[in-house]
Amino acid sequence: MATQPQVSVTSPIHPAIERAKLVLFRPFDLGKWFTIGFCAWLARLTQGGFSGSTWKLPRQHPSWQSPWHEGFAEANWQQARGWVTENFYWILPVAIVLVGLGLVLWVLFTWLGSRGDFMFLHCVAQNRAEVAAPWRRYAREAQSLFLFRLALGL
Repeated sequence: MATQPQVSVTSPIHPAIERAKLVLFRPFDLGKWFTIGFCAWLARLTQGGFSGSTWKLPRQHPSWQSPWHEGFAEANWQQARGWVTENFYWILPVAIVLVGLGLVLWVLFTWLGSRGDFMFLHCVAQNRAEVAAPWRRYAREAQSLFLFRLALGL
């Protein structure tokens, strides 16, 4: 009967730490840090998020009366609806421009992020602090990733 090879969850950790030390500290180069950091920032342009704390209402005093009495929401809804109806002539074009601008920025950031992913991976895998070389070298692959993300996002 053949013996099973030993599987260790922690054995890849030591080589990974040594690789990180080699890339970041041997020798220490602040310019390399900034270049790799720029590539990492570019790679994560559209993958951000908010991780802040949630907003909480203050504790209510027993004598405090809620403004949400019966009819309050209905009255405010009618007032807001009337305002929008009166100002629709400028609200619609502004909304269209803002949505269009948002789409253009999303496409631009998705394209830059796709290029940045390959730039960052190149810097880490090759232990080089380069921007222009991976930008040109992986253009076709980054374009393919961009089109995939664009189709997935739409």
